[in-house]
Amino acid sequence: MAKTDPYRVTDPRLTTDLDTADPYRLSGPAAPASGSGSGTSSGTAGAAPDRGAGRGEVARSALWVLVVLSAVANTAASYTGAATWVHLVCGAVTALGGGVLVVRKLRGRR
Repeated sequence: MAKTDPYRVTDPRLTTDLDTADPYRLSGPAAPASGSGSGTSSGTAGAAPDRGAGRGEVARSALWVLVVLSAVANTAASYTGAATWVHLVCGAVTALGGGVLVVRKLRGRR
């Protein structure tokens, strides 16, 4: 007896490559959709695959690392009883990094 999925909406005998056409499938990229019947291509068939994170994503990640490290350094300085200037530098770096993250987020909404 063939294995069937009781939650499948469509009849698997009527469709082909149903699993590979699923855009939410985690095991691999979905096949690009064909044109809408007008004879024109969608323009994505010849596009190069994404090669990694862009400059903006790297900068955002670096800012988050900076903010977290400066906050941890400020906490460690509090527990060790460090000088006041250490707290001020760590707090300033945390505030500036957080401010830059907020500005980048707000500018990205436009």
